[in-house]
Amino acid sequence: MPEVNYPTEKQIKQYIGIDFIHGSQDCYGLIRRVYSELFGITLTDYARPDNWWEHEETISMYTDNFEKEGFRYVDSDLIKDWKVGDIILMAVKSTLPCHGAIYLGNGKILHHFYGRKSCIENYCRLWKNTTTGVIRHKELKFIKVVERMSLADDDRIKSFMLLQQERSRTRGNNN
Repeated sequence: MPEVNYPTEKQIKQYIGIDFIHGSQDCYGLIRRVYSELFGITLTDYARPDNWWEHEETISMYTDNFEKEGFRYVDSDLIKDWKVGDIILMAVKSTLPCHGAIYLGNGKILHHFYGRKSCIENYCRLWKNTTTGVIRHKELKFIKVVERMSLADDDRIKSFMLLQQERSRTRGNNN
């Protein structure tokens, strides 16, 4: 799997405001779309019968399938240990994880809650109180962007260079 760039704000904004349609344009549909279009990872489109989360004896879409899709649990429940692209699993009015959100970093999530348009929100108390775990895809790797700084842009180096130039001029005048 090739490394990908971190998604830009413009790229993420294209996923905001999508109407909710259970089984296609829902939280899992949004995750599938983002993973495919931005990360190059294809996830299986599992059938999602209405109210599947109320029938825990028959289906648990997220927990039954995340490992075969290449996800593993993140060992920490501390947001500081999460990475962009991690999936936050939540059990909202259910004993099963029935909602998923993509962690965007800086305490923000992209998600598509039942009956609402997709949106970016703060990872607030409602979502924290329903979180059952965080999963990370084993193939999702981001390119580390390293900005090269000119040495002349560092104030300490500027001062040192000016000092060296002054010393050089002083030595030249003494000869």
